[in-house]
Amino acid sequence: MANALRWLEGVMDRAGGRLDAPVAALTRAMAELDEAAQGVSECLNALEFNPIDLEETEERLFALRGLARKHQVLPDDLAGLSSQLSDRLVALDAGESRIADLQKAVKAAEKSYESAADALTKARVTAAQRLDAAVATELAPLKMERAVFATEISEASAGPDGKDAVQFVVATNPGAPSGPLNKIASGGELSRFLLALKVCLSEEQGDGVTMIFDEIDRGVGGATADAVGRRLKSLAKEGQILVVTHSPQVAALAESHWRVEKGVVGDVTTTTVVPLQPTDREAEIARMLSGDTVTEEARAAARALLAGLIGHQLQRWTAQLAQVWAVLRRKGPGQIQFWFIALLIGVAAGFAAIAFRAAIETLQTFVYGTDDPNTLHSFAETLHWIWVLLIPVLGGLAVGVILHHFTPDGRVRSVSDVIEGAALNDGRVESRAGLASAACSWITLSTGGSTGREGPVVHIAALISSWVANLLRVDGVTGRDLLGCAVAAAVSASFNAPIAGALFALEVVLRHFAFHAFAPIVVASAAGTVINRLTYGDVTEFRLPGTSEIGFYIELPAFFILGMVCGLVAFVMMRAIFWADDLETGLQSKLGLPRWLRPSIAGLLLGGLAIFYPHIIGVGYETTSLALTGDL
Repeated sequence: MANALRWLEGVMDRAGGRLDAPVAALTRAMAELDEAAQGVSECLNALEFNPIDLEETEERLFALRGLARKHQVLPDDLAGLSSQLSDRLVALDAGESRIADLQKAVKAAEKSYESAADALTKARVTAAQRLDAAVATELAPLKMERAVFATEISEASAGPDGKDAVQFVVATNPGAPSGPLNKIASGGELSRFLLALKVCLSEEQGDGVTMIFDEIDRGVGGATADAVGRRLKSLAKEGQILVVTHSPQVAALAESHWRVEKGVVGDVTTTTVVPLQPTDREAEIARMLSGDTVTEEARAAARALLAGLIGHQLQRWTAQLAQVWAVLRRKGPGQIQFWFIALLIGVAAGFAAIAFRAAIETLQTFVYGTDDPNTLHSFAETLHWIWVLLIPVLGGLAVGVILHHFTPDGRVRSVSDVIEGAALNDGRVESRAGLASAACSWITLSTGGSTGREGPVVHIAALISSWVANLLRVDGVTGRDLLGCAVAAAVSASFNAPIAGALFALEVVLRHFAFHAFAPIVVASAAGTVINRLTYGDVTEFRLPGTSEIGFYIELPAFFILGMVCGLVAFVMMRAIFWADDLETGLQSKLGLPRWLRPSIAGLLLGGLAIFYPHIIGVGYETTSLALTGDL
């Protein structure tokens, strides 16, 4: 490169400046190459190359490769292998203490095993005694009342299942030696023993178990097959039982029947299961009795077998109803069941309201000669004044005698007692005093008493709900909800107003609008209204004259004022009642009148006022209607 540079420098004068730049670049390159060569030379001079170090390094590399081949690992894995071997060496150094620890662990495990095995043996002995007793009770219905069944537990080698050997031993005939079940029992006996064991063991699994028996009646016939069938049928009360059988006695006791048929389609064997209708069931059982040719005698025998099933079916339905009733009393009704109970209470309360109204009309017809309580005061105006005075007195005398003998305090139960029952008594009201109060309200209303029939109807409905609550043994929340259902139905049946009945029960009696109570109360209230309308039609107790349209801006203030006035009048009326009650109590303490005589004195006061103001007699519907229409 230096020669080439010198040659270029010699001819660059003749190149006319075109070689100036290349010559300059080559000059710089030559200078940098000289510097690089000098640096490399200095570095080589600084290094002291030792052939002995190279030889040692190669020997170590050969040794590492040899260790890797010896231990069958890669050279890069030798470091990990060294760590593992060091750990093993440490473990070997501590071998004696490790063996001692393991021996202690073995002794502890043996002790724990012995304790668990002993506990298992005791549990097996207890369970065996229970099983033996249960199987003994099952053998009699299966025509094996003289057979003996026992669970034999003997000592065996220790293993994962304990140190016991368990086997079933039986003696099928009196005086015969007992032996293992699989060696002593015949085919039919073995089937019945297995059925008894199945029954006893299924009871531990609870209700709802499904069991499949494949020819469990093999080797038995006649009365024994009938006994097996009846035991299978009783077992089906607690679960689902599927039985494959060739016995007509067993098949006739089943609730449903399927016929299993095998056929060959081409080269493929198929199995078909066909559900049997009642007529097919008779034909199939007859075929099982007589073979391929079904005779009339076989059909008659099949009909006789199936006829016996009807009586057992009725017994099963009765048992199922008893079981449902027991669950209701033990666990309480579920949501859907509670709604159904609410519907029944609503229907019962509706009929109670209708019956109470009919009873009033019947006794009123006997006393006054008219069966319409809405026109009682008009009819009373036509009576001689002595009857107007005397009838309430006689009614009060009857009420006083009833209250004196059937209530502890001589007081009629009312809506306030229903509210008290909801708040303090888990939704229950007094039965004896409640029935006496219903009778007193009936007599009072029928003899001109100035009161309403809605309060007594509400209390009668509360008696119904209390009876249901006590019958089902429900808690306080459910008892109060049942009471609300009864009250709603009573009010709706009395006024033909389902919304008012539901709101009255929720707001006044229960004092809450919880969802768990709202839905069943609405159901009961609607049921009460339906009963009322089926009896009396879609009628209302009061009708307003004129249009039903409201002039909002004109009439709404009037409604507000009317509400204020009615509230004030209600307050004054309640205070007056309290004052009159206090006055009567004071007079009673001074005069010492018998308790049973007090209602007749009240009747005397009522009759005296009714001579001059007959509007106060009865429930007051006629007077209210006249007031609403402006004809009073």
